[in-house]
Amino acid sequence: MLFAPVFFTSKAAIFLLYRQIFGVEKRIRVAVNIGLLITLLLYLPNLPLSAIYNAPPRGNPWESMLTSTAPQKMIIWGIVQSSISTLLDFYIFFLPLPIIVRLNMPFRRRFQLVGVFTTALMGIVASVLSLVYRIKLLHTTDQLWQQAIVAICALVENNVAIIVSCMPALAQILNLHVGGSVFFKSLRSRLLGITSGGSNLSGDGSKEERPKLATFGSTPPPRRRNYYELTDTTILKSEVTVSNDRPEASASLQNSICEALVALLGAEKVSLPGSAAYSASLSSYFALQSSAVQPLCFVSPQTTGDVSAVIGWLTTNTSDGSYEFAIRSGGHLWVPGASNAPGGVTVDLRGLDSIELSADNSTASVGVGATWDAVYAKLDPLGLSVAGGRIAGVGVGGLTLGGGISHFGPRHGWTCDTATAFEVVLADGSIVEADEQQNSDLFHGLRGGSNNFGIVTRIDLKTFKQGLVWNSTTYHPISTIDDHVKIFANISAAENYDENASFITGFGYSQSQGLTVINNVLIYTKPVENPPYYQEFLSLPTIYNSSAILNITTLSQQGARLLPPGMARYLFATTTFLPTEAMLRAAFDAWNSSLEGVKDINGLTWSLSFEPLPPAIYQRGAGANAMGLGDRTGTRVVCLLSQGWANQADDERVYAASATLVAAIEEAARTLGAYDPFLYLNYAAKWQDPIATYGNASVQQLRELRARVDPKGVFTHLVPGGFKIPP
Repeated sequence: MLFAPVFFTSKAAIFLLYRQIFGVEKRIRVAVNIGLLITLLLYLPNLPLSAIYNAPPRGNPWESMLTSTAPQKMIIWGIVQSSISTLLDFYIFFLPLPIIVRLNMPFRRRFQLVGVFTTALMGIVASVLSLVYRIKLLHTTDQLWQQAIVAICALVENNVAIIVSCMPALAQILNLHVGGSVFFKSLRSRLLGITSGGSNLSGDGSKEERPKLATFGSTPPPRRRNYYELTDTTILKSEVTVSNDRPEASASLQNSICEALVALLGAEKVSLPGSAAYSASLSSYFALQSSAVQPLCFVSPQTTGDVSAVIGWLTTNTSDGSYEFAIRSGGHLWVPGASNAPGGVTVDLRGLDSIELSADNSTASVGVGATWDAVYAKLDPLGLSVAGGRIAGVGVGGLTLGGGISHFGPRHGWTCDTATAFEVVLADGSIVEADEQQNSDLFHGLRGGSNNFGIVTRIDLKTFKQGLVWNSTTYHPISTIDDHVKIFANISAAENYDENASFITGFGYSQSQGLTVINNVLIYTKPVENPPYYQEFLSLPTIYNSSAILNITTLSQQGARLLPPGMARYLFATTTFLPTEAMLRAAFDAWNSSLEGVKDINGLTWSLSFEPLPPAIYQRGAGANAMGLGDRTGTRVVCLLSQGWANQADDERVYAASATLVAAIEEAARTLGAYDPFLYLNYAAKWQDPIATYGNASVQQLRELRARVDPKGVFTHLVPGGFKIPP
């Protein structure tokens, strides 16, 4: 009875610590509040209630209770109270275990946590023994001895509760004021021969890798945290200062999600608004529309395990759909919200940028956060390459999952068709491999199915021998249009196509220069100057021309210079048709007619490009990917609208004019019998539905796959960005 106030304060302190650490989960907050209420009702009213219940009969003094040989009422009251107290101890012990099991933390910190809970288990044992001996009091004649044992058990339980509740604060005191003292450092150095800056027991002179840039404003890189510092911002908040980074509002949505992610991964992997890392992430997007999207925080996993922990937490704790997230690889898609989550969490995969070759150099295992120029820089010196993206800065993940057009497409097919395996984190956080032998349906669906099934963290790509290539860029007067459509139709025909060729013919208008031109980008994947295949194009009159023999890395970097990231607002849109002369001219005429309505838009570039898609590209893996092109014959043209402009005020005007232009081209294609419904996903605009164009059979396969790997529709509903499988 006399221990009640001490029991209350120590156990309430433990509940409050739980609320600090684990309160980001609503269920835990509710459970903690219930525990606090039970603790309050059990212990604080104990003294007055005990006095009322155990009061002696009227007329008898209180001293009579001490001399009574069978104070049954007091014993029964003690048993009731002890039973509830024991149940409360079990409740305290088991409450946080599900979260602790899911925590992604080093073994040392997990061991420390287990140590704390082992100490708490001693209190439970003492509580159970106390209850057992209280029950024995009902049937013993030597009550004094039994009561002494009960008192000892109560003392042990009480002291264990105090120790456990004080451990975090004690650890902080020891760490800050004892471990950090000059005396301790000097003593430790003399005894162990190491400095306070860390040790290297292997003797190789190397130092432990320092953490990456801190994400809380301009604070220094965070040190390694112990168990009692599970987060930098929620445990013992008096130790850290984050007021310069964000308002100190513990109930805010930002805190409830992002603080939990800090607990999972560490502060160096979570960037909050106001920090340098957050601003750098925003500014690194290709298009200003994506840079303008403000997520609650950026999460930057460095391993597949990190991704698993993040997705496992988000999908476990956001089942009501309130916390959306986005997935970023290279950040090259212009559609707002596609790779950045407004009001949600953006999972930035750029840290997964490893590039490793198999022992026989036949396969490159590439993290999806790598960019294609980085891949080529690794492979070029070895005389190898992969059928990847053509522009530096484009991420490996997004391009591959959307299909992927490559300079090597006529020789090797879509980029996705050269993948031999994917490593994928599914909606429940599990990590699986998908290839031809295991999860073959997922292997099929990922090739063109985009972000609808999970987060791909690694892609294994076939390599091939590749040396230098030839590149030519030419600009021609618009008066050569008839010659251009004739030449394009001729050399892009399947029977005439050279598998070493990769080319684009486009029309462009620049508002700043007041100039309209025809542009050819000609690639030949052998070091042959002015290859005969392109001779007709090369013989046309030019305004500007350049050519070079170079490696793939340099070629990709040249392409990126034409579209500098973060400098403008961008829009891509697409359609597909057969490359007849009449259709090519009709598409040009539609584009040329559209100019009059947009010429006055500030900073405008207004372009339309033709990219041949011969059967050599789309038929190589037609049955192995999700794009549904197996029934096609002959060359198609992937038509790309690529617009840039300066001001947000012109967004809707550009969107509307672009949609009108696409509709005009498609109407002409239907009229001329040249229409193909296929939409290349990586070029699609936000109002287009590319996956729906894969055909009924393919779409149904994708639906069935989604039902198997993501039955709750996490990547359909909680990841609204990107293009989705039709319902």
